Amino acid sequence: MKKIRQLLENRLLMLAIIFVIVSIIAVIAGDIIVQEGNFNISHDLIADTDTLYVDSTNDKVGIGIATPSDKLTVNGALRLIPQDSMPCNVDHEGAIYYDTDDMVYICKNGAWDEFRGLKGDTGAQGPEGAIKGRPHMEIYDPSLLDTTYVNIASSLGSGGSLSIHDATVEDSTLITIASHLGPGGSLEIHDVTVADSALVTIASHLGPGGSLEIHDVTVEATSLVTIASYLGPDGSLSAHDVTIDESSLATIASNLKNG
Repeated sequence: MKKIRQLLENRLLMLAIIFVIVSIIAVIAGDIIVQEGNFNISHDLIADTDTLYVDSTNDKVGIGIATPSDKLTVNGALRLIPQDSMPCNVDHEGAIYYDTDDMVYICKNGAWDEFRGLKGDTGAQGPEGAIKGRPHMEIYDPSLLDTTYVNIASSLGSGGSLSIHDATVEDSTLITIASHLGPGGSLEIHDVTVADSALVTIASHLGPGGSLEIHDVTVEATSLVTIASYLGPDGSLSAHDVTIDESSLATIASNLKNG
């Protein structure tokens, strides 16, 4: 009886040994090898279909996707936990971290650099502004001849600006000057005697967007209303030391805006 028990025990022991050996062979012959504490997988690793997928053939890893197209493909949001600081040196070149001030940095040349997107293409040039620089000249010499003023205005050309102070200039000369500066030019007249009708003609030559400034010149409110209609839209009218009623002021403003 003792011999039979011993024989059974020996056979069970042999079966256990054979099972262990077969199991080891099966593991080694398969995809998983456990050796000296290391866990090696020789083929694809799949965790819950696509929670984690390691493509051993193409050396790619997918998180949330079973068909990674790049070295690491993430299907979903990638969360970076905000950090006060992170190491940045040669071993961390290209690393990215998100700081507590809501800024993203990339480790570059041993220092953290604020991460920015690529520079976009230059946009199309916008339309030219309504106001632009213009050649300007001011004259304080009352001895100049009318022809000199006309020649100066001709040189300044369309869109130019001329200021005449304390001069005796014929109305016809001022009209010719305005014709050279318009359209869109500017004419300032200080202490010069000029008729209302001449001022209206001057404004018509300066045209829309033009500017007329008169100082110490006697002019009727109705004439200023007409002048503003020639300078608008987007024109400018300055009348100093001129008496004018509120109704005329409103009409002048409307004319300058709308023409």
